[in-house]
Amino acid sequence: MGLFSIIPQSHCAIVERLGKFSRIQNAGLHFRLPLIEQRKQFVGSEWMYAGEPCAHKRDGHRAYSLIELTDQRLNTSIRVYHTRDNVEVRVDAVIFWRIVNPKLAVYAVDDVILSMIDVALNSLRSNIGAMTLDQVLSERASLTDKVTAELIATSAKWGIALQKVEIQELNVDAQTQAAMLKQMEAERERRAAISIAEGQSQSTLIQAEAEKKATILRAEGVSRSQELIAAADALYLEKICQTEMVSREEAFQILLAQKYIEGFSVISQNAADKVFLPNSPSGLLVDGK
Repeated sequence: MGLFSIIPQSHCAIVERLGKFSRIQNAGLHFRLPLIEQRKQFVGSEWMYAGEPCAHKRDGHRAYSLIELTDQRLNTSIRVYHTRDNVEVRVDAVIFWRIVNPKLAVYAVDDVILSMIDVALNSLRSNIGAMTLDQVLSERASLTDKVTAELIATSAKWGIALQKVEIQELNVDAQTQAAMLKQMEAERERRAAISIAEGQSQSTLIQAEAEKKATILRAEGVSRSQELIAAADALYLEKICQTEMVSREEAFQILLAQKYIEGFSVISQNAADKVFLPNSPSGLLVDGK
């Protein structure tokens, strides 16, 4: 490394003087005192450190000297957890984070990446272990919010701004998955049966309401028809009394005889029926009234 160095955009480097922290070099051209100053070198965590590795190696691993300052994402490996009802689930999470204090990220923890992964997985283990399988599946967003809230305080001590922890995959074993499918099928059948029963009940109610309205309408029609017939008969009696110069009793006998004759068309419609008729219209009245 020469006396002058260039730090690329969105990166920084830590300079140590005589083995102690001296300063942070941000993007741009920088000068280094020879012999007594050197960049801090980091080993292994390629998610955190960027740029070309140094020419030499430490402990058999590549050494880096640039720290990435942009938003980053970190995928965790699939881990097996057990829910409160002792169901085995396989979870894969992704962590969104960014370094805001390079000094803390380097000196406050041995390996900030591995530490952050361990804290996230431990938080997932404790939260999933306190929930049933149904809760884990239905409250997935709430679970990620809890894990994120627990990691924010811890990551802040390491100079990390944690943005979000999301569960990418959440799988169960084949036996549990088959049981879940049966449960969902039974639930669908139950809902279908309820829907059919509600539909039939609604149809019955609608049909009964329609029959009720039809009966009322028919009764009103008959009542109205009888009112009109009665009014017409009364008007007919008045006309007979006025034009024929007869008494009301005689006019009534005339109307009754007419009704008697008209009734033949109704009572004699079926040729197989035997009908007995009185000899005169007056036979329809009791005591001649």
